[in-house]
Amino acid sequence: MNEAERHKDKSTAEMEKYLRYLKIQFQRSLREPEFILEILVFVILAVYTVFTGFMYFANRDAADAARDSAVTGREALTTVQRPFVTFPPSPSVVSVRDAKRQLRSWRFYLPIENSGDTPTKGLKAVFNFNGIQNAELSDFRDFGTANSFNLGPKAMLSSEGLDVSPETVKNIQTHKARLFFYGWACYRDQFKDTPVHITEFCYEVPFFKASPIPGSTDWRIVTSLSACTSHVCVDDECKAQDKPQDRACSER
Repeated sequence: MNEAERHKDKSTAEMEKYLRYLKIQFQRSLREPEFILEILVFVILAVYTVFTGFMYFANRDAADAARDSAVTGREALTTVQRPFVTFPPSPSVVSVRDAKRQLRSWRFYLPIENSGDTPTKGLKAVFNFNGIQNAELSDFRDFGTANSFNLGPKAMLSSEGLDVSPETVKNIQTHKARLFFYGWACYRDQFKDTPVHITEFCYEVPFFKASPIPGSTDWRIVTSLSACTSHVCVDDECKAQDKPQDRACSER
């Protein structure tokens, strides 16, 4: 037997001797009450630690679910209860005469309505018209200034009077020009931490007829509005940037 094999056998014998020693010590410890108690305490602590971990994750998941439910409920509430500003296509039109009772203009009043269940907050609105071209409107610049007011739930108001000349109306009737009304509104709702709402509108006047009422200085006016192909959107649908309404609403 060489030196390496004798060293290996010696190491193995020492290891076996040490293991027998540990076994004897363990068997003696099992007969001691203090050791048994320590084992029981260790097992109880291990079980308690595992149980506490399960409870932590279960409570965390329950809290996350409750928070998500609260957020969903709040979003549903604000969606249902929020104000919603629209511009119905039902204008009122009156004739405006000068001191000699000559027709000076046709005055249009455009309605603005809150069809929601709560009042608006800090509502701004602008109304414009354009009747100088015989093509689809593409320039929606503002000629008026933003008016500030508020609308209660299910309430409707009218714009300031927009005076259209008799010549412009005649050009519309003879298809030499097209008349458009357009504008926007921005406002907040009554709920906390909600974004500014925006509504843009555009209508064309495809038909206008005014007939004198016999025995009266008034006119019987029949007209209608039809929606444009652009500048008609609500909130996130209004994607174009750097427009007057974007700047006015971002300042709120």
